Amino acid sequence: MYRLIRVSLPIAVLAMLTVVTQAAVLEVDSISTTPATTSATDTSDAVVLNAVTVGSNTYTVIELPTKVTVPDANRFWAINGSDPGSDAATLTDANLDTGLLNPASVVAQWGRTIGLNEVFIYMDLDRDSGFGRFDGITIAAVDSGGNVIGDYSRTISDNTSPNFLYEQNVERESGGTLTEQYSNMGYSFTLGDLTGTTGDLSLATGIRVVNAGSGNPGNSDPTMIAIVDVPEPASMALLGLGGALILRRRRA
Repeated sequence: MYRLIRVSLPIAVLAMLTVVTQAAVLEVDSISTTPATTSATDTSDAVVLNAVTVGSNTYTVIELPTKVTVPDANRFWAINGSDPGSDAATLTDANLDTGLLNPASVVAQWGRTIGLNEVFIYMDLDRDSGFGRFDGITIAAVDSGGNVIGDYSRTISDNTSPNFLYEQNVERESGGTLTEQYSNMGYSFTLGDLTGTTGDLSLATGIRVVNAGSGNPGNSDPTMIAIVDVPEPASMALLGLGGALILRRRRA
């Protein structure tokens, strides 16, 4: 006869099966959007991010922050100058058609603890190829109260030759279409990429991003901050063993 046996894996084993998808700060190589266009004259009002490719990994699960705090922002950019409603609203949806204009800092919260190996993406907007660059930022982990955790941080330096991912014509809040063509670009990272000696990163529920560009203060124009991750199928199968029912043949 057959007997149903429940197999439970030790917590330590489950921890070893955690998917480590990235071990360094990496530039975003490409993105998939709706509409799927890279036209510099695109004027769509809802450019939705569907997937992000970094190296050999393509992430299709995008977890947006549940809360964004922008202490000093009072300007935004948008395709056709459409008002996003609030500064924070530009970073709490999956659209790439709006963003903040030169904030000195941004705090994004996810309402849960964040693992060291979970992958973040930070999307920036600047001029198109030949003129634009990714403006440097410094990242720190924050707790549920928005407090920076210890001295852990990581700086991503200016990149004058980034991957230009989605070109478009935009307007500032103050009005007037920008004659230059602008493009999204981005980097990915994990909390494990932060370096420091004090603080408990297991308390992290979000991140703070501060401008660290070499130009005027607040050069970075964030389009999106999100957590993206897709576990490998093989690892998901292993994790499923913890609650699986396995048929074992046994002589009656």
